[in-house]
Amino acid sequence: MWWNPAQTVITMAATFVVGLLALWVVMILIRVGLAIAHRETHRGEQRMTAAVLYSTAWAVPMWLAALLLGLRPVSLVSAVVGWGWVTSKTTLGVAGAVTAGGSLALWWFWLVRLAATTPANTRGRVLAFCTLGVPLIVATIVAGWWFVLEPWHERLFRALNLHF
Repeated sequence: MWWNPAQTVITMAATFVVGLLALWVVMILIRVGLAIAHRETHRGEQRMTAAVLYSTAWAVPMWLAALLLGLRPVSLVSAVVGWGWVTSKTTLGVAGAVTAGGSLALWWFWLVRLAATTPANTRGRVLAFCTLGVPLIVATIVAGWWFVLEPWHERLFRALNLHF
């Protein structure tokens, strides 16, 4: 952050936009997966669609995790400038990861418990999707983020002549 403000602004904007798009894709894939997992007779009820939208309340602790991870560059600047408040990037990274991981685990548990409330003749399929499908969807999106967005930043910075 402190050595190249242009990279910081571009990275923050791209991360915010791609993060919103990733969340949107995850929610769509979960809603479609739940609709497919239900038997034909229960697909039009829209009960699970509303419940999945309610489940986004577990995203609130993610804002705290994002704030903690966003403070990592500030801790680096703090150490260089000599401000009184200094904590390590590792401490903030671990705190952010634990907060985000806990939020994701509770959200997943909520979805699995929600799947257990579906009608008996479709419960097994919906439970299987929530237990295995949802973590697979989230892991795929996170892997795409890591293996696509990070290298894209490097190529973009080279194209804009902002690299070192």
